[in-house]
Amino acid sequence: MLYLIKKLWFLILLLVISSVAFIGNFTQWPLFWFWEQYFLFAWSVIAIGVVFHFVGNALPRKFSWEKHPFASFSWENRGRFYQQKLHVNAWKDKMIDMSKATSSVSDKVASHDMPSKEIASIIQELCVAEVTHWFIIVVSPALLFIMHFGVMAWPLWAVYVLTNLMDIVIQRYNRPRFVSLYEHALHREERRAS
Repeated sequence: MLYLIKKLWFLILLLVISSVAFIGNFTQWPLFWFWEQYFLFAWSVIAIGVVFHFVGNALPRKFSWEKHPFASFSWENRGRFYQQKLHVNAWKDKMIDMSKATSSVSDKVASHDMPSKEIASIIQELCVAEVTHWFIIVVSPALLFIMHFGVMAWPLWAVYVLTNLMDIVIQRYNRPRFVSLYEHALHREERRAS
C-alpha cells in the first residue's frame, strides 16, 4: 500500500480535491468544471482497477507463451523493438507495478538461479497482466459515458488507454527475457539431472 501511495500521491491529492469539490457541489461554479470530470474519471478508474484485479486473479494460469499472441512477433525481435524504438528501459520503472504492491513476485525476479517452475509462474503472470490490460482497454470507452462526454472526458480517456498500452509494452518487453531465462534454467536442470 505504501508503494502505491508513493507512486500515486499527486493523483490521490487530485482525487481528494475533486471529491470535496463534487460532494460540496462546488463543481457548479464555472471554474470548477474540471473537478467534476476528474471526480467521475478517478472513481471510475478505481472501480475498473478493483474489478479487473479480481478478474486477473481469477484467470487461469494456463497461457501458452510459446504461441501467439503471447510469443514475440518477428517485428518485436524478442522485445528488442521496445528497447530500441520506444526506449522502454527509460520509463518502465516509473510506471506502477502492481506486483510490487500486491505480491512478492518482484522480489523473486532478481535471482538468475531460480528453478524453471518459478520462472514459468512469473511468465504466466506476465501473460495474465497483458490480458487484463487488454480487457481494461476494451471496457475503457465506458469512461466517456460516465463522464457524459465532457470536455475533459476525451483527454483523460486517451491518457488512460495510453497508460494501459504502456503496461502491455512492458509485459511484451519482459516476457521474452523471462522465456530465455526459463530455457536456460531448463538446460541447467537437465545438466544437473544427468
